[in-house]
Amino acid sequence: MLRVLLTALLLGIVNGAIGDHKVPPIVHFTLERRAGPFMWNKTANLKYLVEQLETAESRFNVTQREVRGNKVVRAPKTKAVGGDERSKLIGDIGREGNWYTTMRVGSVKQPIHVDVDMLTADMAFTATSSEVGTKFDEFFSTTYQASEERPFESCTLPRDNVNFNVHHSKKNHYHQSAPLTFPHCKPSKQSLASIDASGGIVGLAPAESLRQMKHEGVSSLVEQLIANDIIQDDIFSITLINGIQGLLSIGGTVADSVAAIDERIESFLGRSSPTAGGEEVLDVDEDAMSHVHNTAQELGNLGNIPGGVPGNFLGRGRARGGFPLPNKDPSKPQEPGGLIKRGLNAVAEPIARKIRRPRPMDHASTPTWRDEWRWSPVEGAEGWWQTLMRGIWVDLVKILKNQPCIIDINTPFILAPPHAAKQFYGSISGSYRLPAPYTNFYAFPCNNPPFMHVEFSGFRFPLMRGMKNTFSSQGFNSKFSLGKVSDDSGYCVGAVVETRMGVGDQAPLKKGRTRKDDALRGAASLESGMLAGNGMRDVWVLGEPIFKGLGIVFDPKQKAIGFRAF
Repeated sequence: MLRVLLTALLLGIVNGAIGDHKVPPIVHFTLERRAGPFMWNKTANLKYLVEQLETAESRFNVTQREVRGNKVVRAPKTKAVGGDERSKLIGDIGREGNWYTTMRVGSVKQPIHVDVDMLTADMAFTATSSEVGTKFDEFFSTTYQASEERPFESCTLPRDNVNFNVHHSKKNHYHQSAPLTFPHCKPSKQSLASIDASGGIVGLAPAESLRQMKHEGVSSLVEQLIANDIIQDDIFSITLINGIQGLLSIGGTVADSVAAIDERIESFLGRSSPTAGGEEVLDVDEDAMSHVHNTAQELGNLGNIPGGVPGNFLGRGRARGGFPLPNKDPSKPQEPGGLIKRGLNAVAEPIARKIRRPRPMDHASTPTWRDEWRWSPVEGAEGWWQTLMRGIWVDLVKILKNQPCIIDINTPFILAPPHAAKQFYGSISGSYRLPAPYTNFYAFPCNNPPFMHVEFSGFRFPLMRGMKNTFSSQGFNSKFSLGKVSDDSGYCVGAVVETRMGVGDQAPLKKGRTRKDDALRGAASLESGMLAGNGMRDVWVLGEPIFKGLGIVFDPKQKAIGFRAF
């Protein structure tokens, strides 16, 4: 269905008010994953996985924490890890595995591949001497307005037109161009950055402290879209369709359009939903779901979509807030989780009956799109999209609670701190840690895959389920397996990977001559040690898989992250 949605959005098929509120103007960017889907082979390439883990962890080590005023913030290091130049941006433009969009810049609409980065806050276009990537050449643009201002070394601050696909509830779908001011960087030939790929970067981090281009004329993409009256809200959302395609929506979300298409399919099938006790209960039997899947494939063929529509995505649009949690009263027994063998009933029960609780509404106020999302506040050091997972569930059993996590689309795994990874796989019968040099990875029986949920704001959301197969990149929910350990093995490599970032960052305590000296030195050592690290100790990273299973919206002004199950 989401493939139908993407086609509908780009062709302007879906429009108008949805439900009780109108859809705000939204700018949609199509996303693609550079170098194709991640790990699509049946057997896992362990050496490649280790390399990807090291690359993913290195992205979190180019910033440091600082105390500014009365808060702790993240800021770029004065000299990046590995001896990089101070003139180099911390975003890695053109890296294989990055998600990027295509912006058309200038009077002739030059296509520039722009990487989306949630760990940085700068927007820039770079033109290097390398033949890799896409280069913006101002010579071919008659609307290019040069500038002598230099917000960063080797960067000027010109102005030129950028074209957008805008979706509006009143004006339908249309194209619009707007003059944007952006840093245009051309590294010198003596610089190491001159051999990097050309292209662009859009930083989506919610903190000013992460900006390397501190100039009064520099504004983020979202700020400039608001200034040009293209969008109204400074929010954005990211939704991945499969392993290689997705949608970045700025100014709104795709949730209402998903609901519209979902309702049209239900109307086409002539289905109605019975109610029970004031709650909408949807009984999804096998024959009905098969009918919906077949219809979706027909719709996909009509839209010339290769492979049709992911069938396991259908039916999610009605469960707006995820699955309601079981009774939280500790005096009442919880349902068994079935850790030893995952029967069909344990996995199918929460899917077969999806409940949408009625939204509490004040009739004196106007409902907004925010009412359909479950919001979790941003926490931790200011800079990244970090929040708190209230719980992690394996086969409907809560095994961990109150786990800090960072959300990042360019991390291909779910990264877990050592103690959490050990406890997580300890709840999966038959799992074990792989031997050196692959000790960050765990294996589990392929014929006994777990069903993983994450809990935010009192609701449980499906994250990963089932084994990897040749169609894993086509499904909506991410598979838990990264592939088999070997061709003849019955064990698969789990997508939850142990990370040791932040471990050992705390400086050791030094013994003094007196107890007072010990206390003073201990306090100073503790503070310097904590701030010297990257702050990733005991922190999860919810990477690419979470964007395949959920709708996620980011609100920088309210400092909150919204979740919704499609």
